[in-house]
Order: sequence, then C-alpha cells, then structure tokens
Amino acid sequence: MTTLSPRLAGWSLVLGSVLSILAVAMHPVGGSIEKIAKMAGPMNTMHGVALALIGLWTFGLFASLAVKLKSEPVRLMAQVTGGMSMIAAFFAGTINGFVVPSIAVRATENGTDLTAADSMIHAFFAFNRTLDKVFLLAAMAMIATVSSELFKGKKLTRVTGWFGGIVSVTSATAIAFGVNVLNVKSFGLLVLALCAWSVMFGLCVAKEEG
Repeated sequence: MTTLSPRLAGWSLVLGSVLSILAVAMHPVGGSIEKIAKMAGPMNTMHGVALALIGLWTFGLFASLAVKLKSEPVRLMAQVTGGMSMIAAFFAGTINGFVVPSIAVRATENGTDLTAADSMIHAFFAFNRTLDKVFLLAAMAMIATVSSELFKGKKLTRVTGWFGGIVSVTSATAIAFGVNVLNVKSFGLLVLALCAWSVMFGLCVAKEEG
C-alpha cells in the first residue's frame, strides 16, 4: 500500500505541468551566434527554471502513477516511458540553455572562427531534434499506457483516459503518415496536449477519484 499523499502527488503534477508549459512559452528563441551570445544570460535563467520544473513534473508524475495505477505491469511501463521522456527533455534543455549559449559566448569573445562554432551549434541542434523525437514518442507511449487503465474509471478519470487515447492515437497516425511533428506548430500542439493530459491526470489523483 502506498504511503504517498494523493493530494501532494496530484497537485505536484498539475503545478509542474502548468509552470513547465509557461516556461517553454516564455523562453528566448535563438538565431545567429551573435544573437545567442547576447541572450546567453536570459537563456541560462529560463532554461534553469524549466529544468527545475521538469524535476517537479517528474516527481508529480511518478508519485501520481504510484498512487493511481493498480496494475503493476502498466505502472512499470508508464514509469519507463515517462522516465525516458523526462530524461530526453532534461538533456535537450541543458543543451539549448547552457551548452549552445556557452559555445556562442566563447566564440564571440575570443574572436575565433565563427564558422566552426556555427557548425558545432548546428550539430547540437540536430542532436536536440533527436532528443525531441524521443521525448515526444516516449511521452505519447506513456499517455497511451496510463490511459488504457483510466478508461475503467469514473467521471474525470474516464474523460482523461479517452483524451489520452485520442492524443496518442492521433500522434501515432501523424507519425505513421510522415507528418513532420517536430516543426514548431505541431510540436507545440503536442506538448500542449501532453500538459493538458497531465493536468487532468493530476486532478484525478488529487481528488482521489475512482
């Protein structure tokens, strides 16, 4: 029997989800090396905040899974896929918020070959796209896994299950048909859907709804 407080678990997930999406929406967007170097301070700050919120989100998610899911295989699968998603998000945030700005600042301050620095930054951005894909696929797999058990619940729990099923099936269909889900608009919509589902799931846990 878990000793975790459902309210603590659920509200941690709700708060982490809402604040994380706000941090993502407000974080500075890069451009040229010179622009990235000038924005290094704000990028460090906003990504630092975002990484801390990912920690809160992860705690809320794992605590909520432990409280809500009765099936051990379902819970384990959700923990694995959810963990993969959060790890990918953490590394992507670290690269965008700290590694890339550091390269840009050193290149502009030392007067080194900006072409070489630009190539390095683009290589990191390409790696980040892979991390974004891992984050997205793992998150959708986690939503589908958890939602498969939420279907059996009542009221908001059942609605959350249906919403999660629709989101995960829609995402899988889009990827199967070759839709670029990593462009700014599509990726943003899917992240927003993930946050909305997380808020709904957190509320189910906090209210101890069956």
